[in-house]
Amino acid sequence: MSYNTGYEIKPKIIYENKKSYNEAIKEYDQYINFIDFDKQTYYGFNDKNGLEIVPKINKISIDNDFNLISLDFVIEAYKEMVDYYYKLLSSNSISKNSQINQALSKPAISLVKLNYEQILKNNYSEFNKKIVNNKQTNEATIDIPSYTQEYIKQILKLKSKSQTYIRIFSKNRIRNHNAITIDLIKQNLADDNIKINFINDINFPVLRKVCEQYGFYINKSIPWQLVANLSHPNILEKASKLSQTKMTTIYDILDYYYDILLFIDYEKQKEFFYDAYSNFYDKREFFTEAYFCERKQETKVNLVQRQAPSSKEEFLKTEELFFLKNYLDILNVESNYKYNIVEKLNIFKEAKTIYSKTLDKKNTLYYIRSQFYGKPNEYLSSASNQQNQSI
Repeated sequence: MSYNTGYEIKPKIIYENKKSYNEAIKEYDQYINFIDFDKQTYYGFNDKNGLEIVPKINKISIDNDFNLISLDFVIEAYKEMVDYYYKLLSSNSISKNSQINQALSKPAISLVKLNYEQILKNNYSEFNKKIVNNKQTNEATIDIPSYTQEYIKQILKLKSKSQTYIRIFSKNRIRNHNAITIDLIKQNLADDNIKINFINDINFPVLRKVCEQYGFYINKSIPWQLVANLSHPNILEKASKLSQTKMTTIYDILDYYYDILLFIDYEKQKEFFYDAYSNFYDKREFFTEAYFCERKQETKVNLVQRQAPSSKEEFLKTEELFFLKNYLDILNVESNYKYNIVEKLNIFKEAKTIYSKTLDKKNTLYYIRSQFYGKPNEYLSSASNQQNQSI
């Protein structure tokens, strides 16, 4: 018997299950709403300029009957689709012996919130504990600017290794963060046997067809995951009606229902450093500094008072270039120091020029971000030519 025989069995089973699943879904590859979202990773997460976006809080709706949290037009389209499905069911047009029948009535997962605030709170809690154990950092931290400078140096040494919302978003993103995704069931996503059983459900072809008809993609990798087709006529009609704004393209929906994460992130970073330093100051208003007294020929200790934080309102009135430079520094550290000191200084000079011309921090942030992130271009093609099909 050869050494380690048997350890290859599990990978082999995984491979065979994956192969079986790929065979099972082959017949659905022909359909326009059966999409491989592993290759469309930016759909619902980036706007037409490639900027990360998040659903606006005031556009999120809750439907208790269907246990849904999503954008209002997604809920309306979903309910309309399910109503039609159940009419087919009650008329005996489709099988009553299907797991899909129950799954549609109470989807397992819809919107999942990414808790940026908690991640950042954990960051400063971790850093604030480290300060007092490092003499150099402790003595260097006397006010918010110095605290900010010392903190940024330590970002990659924190457990999260992330500070910006953009970085946190890219590392932790799942499709359910975009408020247009509905998971009918909750199952182990690595188990292809479960996926095969779902695909082979007698009513799955019906589900696929009504999803196409009412404006939902089915995720090829997760066959119980539905994603709103933002170019579908039915979805555009629902969004137009509920927003009372004419929606003709996917970008109309993205502009109306989503915020650009970059701008949220930038403003949140300002508040973060105020809150983080205030938390630290409340516990460590001063530090001790040893010095040698030549007159008495002995070592003595001074108490060095840290600067008390002003009000948050006053702090946020600080010169904008201070915050823009901090944001640039954070992105550079997160990128594992993509730019050296001279290169970073040149980037900031250009950013300063852009800002000084019009005091437009948005254009300045566009420029700063562009130095670290590329421009995704992975949007699904327009579904304007899709024809609704009835069963």
